[in-house]
Amino acid sequence: MGSEMCIRDSSHAALLAREVIPRFGHLQPSEQGALRAHLLERWAELRAERALRAALGAAAWVPVTSTSTSAATAGAPLRRPCDVLDPRNGALVALLGDGAPGHFPAPELAASPAWLALLADVGMRCDVDADAFVLCARKVEAWALGADDAPAARAGGSGDAPARGERAAAAERAARLL
Repeated sequence: MGSEMCIRDSSHAALLAREVIPRFGHLQPSEQGALRAHLLERWAELRAERALRAALGAAAWVPVTSTSTSAATAGAPLRRPCDVLDPRNGALVALLGDGAPGHFPAPELAASPAWLALLADVGMRCDVDADAFVLCARKVEAWALGADDAPAARAGGSGDAPARGERAAAAERAARLL
């Protein structure tokens, strides 16, 4: 019985890797949600399958934060795990903002340790790599040039753009995080 179950899990994972995951973006939002729930529910068994991990790493199936959608994953833009940043990395969150559009998993995934572990298994960027560093540097540069979403502006609660000195201080604090 044990080997039969192993074969069934292996062929199930192979079917997902070969036929389902590559077509994820063509599924209806409800089907996408059901497939994500299925993956999470069965991840303990499926994670050992290299072909499935490779397919999940290569496909755009991770809903990300967006300014044009609600917090729900339905209708959110989809990214490959390697294009998504780990919201558990405090430096990335501090620099890019909690929920920076397109950079972090949708809130439902970001709030779930199980989802974050699955995403890390298939390639989510957990550390500040070269690409993330450049992204953060551009954000710091924008703050220094007067962008109104610098940490001082977000923390102040007034909504007013920070003064030049505050922007420079925020940029310096952000650079130290890296």
